[in-house]
Amino acid sequence: FQQVGGGHILVEAIEPSCSAARSGVIQVNDECVQVDGAQVERRSTGVLRDLVLGRQGTYVTLSFRRETDLGPYVYEVELMRGAAEFIDMVAHCKLMAQEQGKMVDRVRQLESEGNTSRRDAGGLVRVARESETAAEDA
Repeated sequence: FQQVGGGHILVEAIEPSCSAARSGVIQVNDECVQVDGAQVERRSTGVLRDLVLGRQGTYVTLSFRRETDLGPYVYEVELMRGAAEFIDMVAHCKLMAQEQGKMVDRVRQLESEGNTSRRDAGGLVRVARESETAAEDA
């Protein structure tokens, strides 16, 4: 971030591996106007930094204003706090949890199908035994 005339705080650069870059929304020269609902216009970049930083894995909501041909555009973005490696690890864990969920669902489906087959097989065996008993009685 950089502070420019009038106390406006603009995005100066975006690190390629940070949450801001991953969001795909924030652009250089967007003006930060709020952090978690707190106004930051005309406040120092040090205050902004203190509001943005926090414990890894927690989230911060930033509001930005962007000047467009149609006038000012204000948007909000929620970012995860943390180093790029931490955010990568969290994303990987979420993917693993999704895959695990799919595998558990598939195992349950196969078990259900297996129980049905066992019941069917048991029914066939029972029918075969009843036929054998009927034949012996005759």
